[in-house]
Amino acid sequence: MLLEQELEELWGAGLTADDVIVLSLREAEESAATLVRSQPWSDRLEALDDSNIVEAQGGKLRYSSVRRFKGLEAPIVVLTDVEKLDEKSRALLYVGMTRAIHRLVVLANESVASEIRRAVRVSGGRRGQAARS
Repeated sequence: MLLEQELEELWGAGLTADDVIVLSLREAEESAATLVRSQPWSDRLEALDDSNIVEAQGGKLRYSSVRRFKGLEAPIVVLTDVEKLDEKSRALLYVGMTRAIHRLVVLANESVASEIRRAVRVSGGRRGQAARS
C-alpha cells in the first residue's frame, strides 16, 4: 500500500509521530489509514480525537479528515484519498495542502496526479510540496 511505503520512508528518515499527520479528503473512518493492516503501521496509527489533537499520544501517528484538521498545522502532512477533482474535492485538497508547514505528500489517484502537479507548479507554493500517485 502506497501509504505504508510513504510512512516507512518518513519513519526511516527519523521523523516522529509528532512530525506527521495523515489527512484524508474522506471522513476519517473511511480513509486509507483505516485500511492499513500490516505491522508495525496497524499498531502505530490512531484517529485524531480531542485527547491527541495537540500532540501524538504514546508515539501513535495520527490520522484525520481534512475537515476535522482545518485550522491546525503539522510539520509534515500526508494527504490521502485524492480520487477526483470536482469542486468539493478541490476545496478540501486546498485546505489539506495548506496544513503542511515543511513538507506535503499527496497520495492521489493516477488520473488526477498530473493535474495536481500542474496546479502546485503554477501556484509556486510557499511550502515544499510533492504529488505521488
